Amino acid sequence: MDHPPFTPEPAKAPGGEETAGVGVGAGEPGATGEAGASTPTGETSGTATVTKPGGKGTVRRFVVRGNVPVENWGELFRCFVGPAVRMNLKKLGLGVQFELVLPEDRRLSENDPALKAMKEAARQLGLTFQIEERCSWFVERLPQPVAGRRTMLTTEEETMAQDRTFDLSIAQTVIALPCFFPSVSSVKTNLMPVDYVELLDAATHPLWLASAYDIATCQPEQRSRMNAALIRSKKRGAAILMDSGNYEAFWKGELAWKPDRFHEVAKESEHHLCFCHDNQDPPDTAEAIAEDVVSSVLRDQQYALGTVAPIIHGPTELLPTAARIVAEQLFPVLLAVPERALGEGIIARTQAVRRIRKALDGLGIYCPLHLLGTGNPLSIAAYAMAGADSFGGLEWCQTVVDHETRRLFHFQQWDLFKDQTDWGSNGALPYIQSALMHNLEFYRAFMSELREALINDAAEAFLRRHATDKQASLLMGAIKGGN
Repeated sequence: MDHPPFTPEPAKAPGGEETAGVGVGAGEPGATGEAGASTPTGETSGTATVTKPGGKGTVRRFVVRGNVPVENWGELFRCFVGPAVRMNLKKLGLGVQFELVLPEDRRLSENDPALKAMKEAARQLGLTFQIEERCSWFVERLPQPVAGRRTMLTTEEETMAQDRTFDLSIAQTVIALPCFFPSVSSVKTNLMPVDYVELLDAATHPLWLASAYDIATCQPEQRSRMNAALIRSKKRGAAILMDSGNYEAFWKGELAWKPDRFHEVAKESEHHLCFCHDNQDPPDTAEAIAEDVVSSVLRDQQYALGTVAPIIHGPTELLPTAARIVAEQLFPVLLAVPERALGEGIIARTQAVRRIRKALDGLGIYCPLHLLGTGNPLSIAAYAMAGADSFGGLEWCQTVVDHETRRLFHFQQWDLFKDQTDWGSNGALPYIQSALMHNLEFYRAFMSELREALINDAAEAFLRRHATDKQASLLMGAIKGGN
């Protein structure tokens, strides 16, 4: 959905200062009206004040304050944040203040899902979260991140940085971590993307990933069906992750798949989170890679309905530093790295995940790490123990899983495992769709078990149930940082 038009209007302020009206200007409806439940309060009525110390061309500092209607919030990024980041400023201070007031006859429970999601989001962003209860204020001081510089952590901060997060808040949806997003793609799969999307929607699966490329390039009737499924799933509370589509564009030789075409989908099709249109031919230094990624995220966020998350490409040895720099500047909800960029084998890749996690943990806040192209259960377990939090892959629709051994087999071998779930005998769906439901049932249970093992410090025992002693020992050596 497009944002409403947003046109600055110049005006003269008392005292000779120049002012530029932004959003709802003075005298317009909503400029000085009562703040609603989702409207932050401010100090002025939405004007940008430019201090002029000596004359034309001498502006050194300017401040923007005021109330912004909910429908214009998307314009803040386009008109202020994005341009400000590109101005090479000495200082850029950004802040928010949300005041949400319930009617007199209503109160929320501490366990209200929306309240919990906001509290977790505030914690991840380093904000202060205040709850008013029985006319007394309870102030919870959350860890404050420091952007753009690195400092020595105190013992308390170091412990805090290493505390793992087991919930991810996206808008008002809370996802249990670690998690697996079943990916939908038109590449190397058996069905059309719309068939997978509608199956995931019908199955009320709690989270999944769709490709912007597949939405953009399918037939109009299929695109309408996909968008309808996205809307239904999002309304039901499922977490929708949108990929940039570069994977499909690469395999189909679609050179015309550029950011502008991605933006057309990102501003129309529903999602909570989407990955930036990533540069798969990155620069050759960690600093340049980070700068390129941050620029891509800021560019794409101006168009996306949801929150844009960074994807980092580059040589394995540069990923930890590049990831840390990106996280320092963006404080992303999620930071993604392709599994294939981590090394040649699972041992090298597990060690790389550990190095990235150690780099991110030095920030003083917990930044969840997503691995693209990871759907093998054993790999998920090893990478999660090394510090990864979220995974997305096509294995769920390319293979069939043996629930007993947790190993993947050729799709046509599902006949050998049909008795493991009701989908093998109830005749409710055709062969392929039944096998997919069999797989989805496994991944939901597997990720839940892995989460409990990590929470209860029983991950090594969990790993050893899914690998031979030799395999488990090799993986544990990589997880603990050995060679």
